[in-house]
Amino acid sequence: MGNGLTDGDVDSRHHGERFAHGCQEFCLGASAHLERDIELSGLDALGVFVQFGTAGAAGDRDHFGTGYFATFWNPLGSTKFNTSQKDAIFSNTSGDVVGRNMSTSRALVWPLGIFNSSVAAVTLPLPTDVKDFNGNPVTVTSSYASGTSEDGAAWGYAYNGSFVTVARWIRDEDGVWQSNSVKPPAGNQAYALSAGTSGWTVGKAKFETGVSAPFRAFRLQPGIVTFGASDDLGTLADTSSGKSLTQSSEALELREDYGIVGRSQNLYNVWRAYHVAFNATSGVNPVITQDAALPGLLAGGAGTTWTSAAYGLNRQVIKVGYAQTTGSVNRAVMWTGETGNTITDLNSLLPVNSGWVLQNAIGISEAGFIIGTGTKSGSTVPFLLCPARNVN
Repeated sequence: MGNGLTDGDVDSRHHGERFAHGCQEFCLGASAHLERDIELSGLDALGVFVQFGTAGAAGDRDHFGTGYFATFWNPLGSTKFNTSQKDAIFSNTSGDVVGRNMSTSRALVWPLGIFNSSVAAVTLPLPTDVKDFNGNPVTVTSSYASGTSEDGAAWGYAYNGSFVTVARWIRDEDGVWQSNSVKPPAGNQAYALSAGTSGWTVGKAKFETGVSAPFRAFRLQPGIVTFGASDDLGTLADTSSGKSLTQSSEALELREDYGIVGRSQNLYNVWRAYHVAFNATSGVNPVITQDAALPGLLAGGAGTTWTSAAYGLNRQVIKVGYAQTTGSVNRAVMWTGETGNTITDLNSLLPVNSGWVLQNAIGISEAGFIIGTGTKSGSTVPFLLCPARNVN
């Protein structure tokens, strides 16, 4: 994402570009000093900061020099962490930031990094308790932190070759980071892609053996040490007769008590956005059913070829992602209502001749900030949509 942006091509916030949705007015803008080859990652819960890594392509040059720089943005500017070759992925409301070291392929944490950009990144230890599905010990060599809960624990995955398993990191009473892993299901591949505030995690995993076995969405409760059958969320192709063993699904974002969103193949192998309700205290296991599919921009049922995906949601149960329109063109969208039955193309809310085409929305905060990618006057850029009441 982000290729083709020339230096100085992005204005700082475009405060004058505003659009309205219902009773809420927003401004459309790119955060200050966004440079070429920017890869977005995520929002914190309150929308006060946006985290993503800035990347210079091989042989290219970004604003800070050659390489990757972990950076966070808010609507009024950006701050670069003080070390290169790092990628910031996610933070919690306490300001802890997690990510990865691009050079060493290791998970990182910046404790309270949102409030102190000069804080040194801590390389998280590789878990040593890793076992495959059959209980055989496995030595992992790389890791990736994709989320952090409000207690400061980091979640992600550790891997070695084709073996991948969910990993968790937490500081002990002496402030030393400890790691542990979750024994994967039969396919020996499990990626934790999002973490809730109290430690529930979601992602994708292979529940059957074989190279061609599909990935299916999962959710894990805090403290779990091995996958179970009830952790498999299934797919949009599942019926009352049982789970599909050929279609794939992914759980991409979790908001405890408000739901899980992602994408799944349906009976026709077409990728579609979904949302399933989830209450962390109810004891009811969420499952992806055909009714969980979110509507698209085009008419037509499950057999039509347009695709979509939901990448984020907030506690108002507003979902964001993309859906295709005529000609398989991606458009950034949001779905409103607890059942997600109303879809809005964010481009339809832009001012006339704004120069923007919003292609994909990847996150929405509790405060209503939306981040994503699109084009501005023909150049690919990230965008930040912010409620006008929060912008000076």
